[in-house]
Amino acid sequence: MISRLGSFMERFWMVVFIASIAPAGYIWYTKGFYASRDFWLLTSLCLAMWLFRIFTRKRMEAWQRRQEDEGK
Repeated sequence: MISRLGSFMERFWMVVFIASIAPAGYIWYTKGFYASRDFWLLTSLCLAMWLFRIFTRKRMEAWQRRQEDEGK
């Protein structure tokens, strides 16, 4: 259950990151960087959360493998 939720959240942040690039780029192109900085902040936050989810998943998988190896 937890691994399914983790993979869902990983995909969720990836989709939000990719979807937030278009509006940020459009506003940057039409109105300049100062007007689009909040959108770039949102995009960076989504990227950070996506990378954090990947990092967390790998750590949890390594922890689970260590637990299985200790049990053998």
